[in-house]
Amino acid sequence: MSKTGNPERGELTSYLFIALFFILNSLFFSTSVSAQSEEEMKILRMYFKEEELVIAPTRALKPLSQVAENMSIVTAKEIEAMNAHTVAEVLERVTGMFVEFFGHDFGSDASLLIQGSGPRHVLVLVDGMPWNLMVEGKAVTNSIPVRIIQRIEIIKGPASSSWGSSLGGVINIVTKDTGNNSKPTGSMSASFGEKSTQDYTAEVSGKAGSVGYYLYAGRQDSDGLRNNRYFERDSVYTKINMPVSSDIQFMLTAGYSKLHINYGDLPSYDLTSTGITRAFFTTASVTAELTEDISFEASFYTFKQKFIQNNNELSTGDQYLDAVYDEETIGGSGKFIWRDDIQTAVVGVDISDGNLDQTLRAGQSLQSWRVPETSRSDPGIEKWAVFANDTITIGRFSITPGIRHDHNNVSGDFTSPSLGAVYKLGKHTVLRVSVAKGFTSPPLSFTSGGGLFLDPNPDLKPERVWSYQAGVESWAAEYLRVKATF
Repeated sequence: MSKTGNPERGELTSYLFIALFFILNSLFFSTSVSAQSEEEMKILRMYFKEEELVIAPTRALKPLSQVAENMSIVTAKEIEAMNAHTVAEVLERVTGMFVEFFGHDFGSDASLLIQGSGPRHVLVLVDGMPWNLMVEGKAVTNSIPVRIIQRIEIIKGPASSSWGSSLGGVINIVTKDTGNNSKPTGSMSASFGEKSTQDYTAEVSGKAGSVGYYLYAGRQDSDGLRNNRYFERDSVYTKINMPVSSDIQFMLTAGYSKLHINYGDLPSYDLTSTGITRAFFTTASVTAELTEDISFEASFYTFKQKFIQNNNELSTGDQYLDAVYDEETIGGSGKFIWRDDIQTAVVGVDISDGNLDQTLRAGQSLQSWRVPETSRSDPGIEKWAVFANDTITIGRFSITPGIRHDHNNVSGDFTSPSLGAVYKLGKHTVLRVSVAKGFTSPPLSFTSGGGLFLDPNPDLKPERVWSYQAGVESWAAEYLRVKATF
């Protein structure tokens, strides 16, 4: 039995909430603050289509024509046309994405890879909140309902100068906006398929007085497209947008999903496996404009994921291995955005405190191989980072330098610079070139937690890479987009 504590967790939590107090205090007593994000979106949408605006590359909304990274965007309209039921089904159709399904059944778990990178090299975000597992580094996305998605932004290549640990790329899932009308609007849908496969959704949005809202509830159920499998998921999601005053916008979100999965039989290994997954998160964010050119955004979140997997011997039904992974992360970020006629500069900080409770219970077969009957570990990880970037546009030319410094108490420090440039050949045709240094931190099971036949190594350092990309892209025709990247 191994145990690694996290004695400074409470101290870091205190620092986070002290920082929140001072930030909110400065916002509420500022005399030159006005709501910014919705107004900014309205202005940008006057000149650009929804699919031409992205936030992932620099963490500030800007048009795709100023983005140097190799990117793809999937909108809610495109997801509906796909008739996709999971995030993995959507991403499977994106060029440069590789999706490895576990069993390729309805609702199956899947590993996400970008251009040959590993699953733990790809950072998945939900409205900027990290979704990846601490235990193994990858992200499990079958707990995210596709109907709550407004668009998905995919960066193909290192994005560490903005987001930290993301050697292979970033998948940023942006959820739907709250309603703008006092009369509620919504929809209900139901779909049915073979093997009693069902998908039910209901969503409504509107505005109650000055408070905007978006509500979602859904259920998926399937007996499995292959023998001895099944999948069930119940999900709810809420977003509330409140103007605290005429000057400040306050956003709250909360989501919960519970999944029951039978992964099926593996006769060659004499195993059968079932699992339960729970995901719960809450976020709070404040957006304000401190001057005519400078805005400020702060966000805070709590994210909990719990995985219970039971593996039994197929021939006897006896226990082989039960595993429980219980994760909790609290975190936050703050950033200043300076916009003028030629540039958009961003300076910000991220902080998070995560804890993993891992329990493994071995059956008689594994115990005969000297595996302990029960092993438990509870490692933690504390992170902070500072980042800065600037998009400078002069005529047809845009250049974006960026840099970020990351620190965590497990694998130490890493600095990630980047430089990108874009030249507009025409209104809808651009040349892009970028160079970036990226990294991925080792997951906690590698450094602290261990696992079945896996001894942790606390001396592991981040994986790192230099990436060089150049390409041309054109989207002049409504239904035709041409891209070449090297």
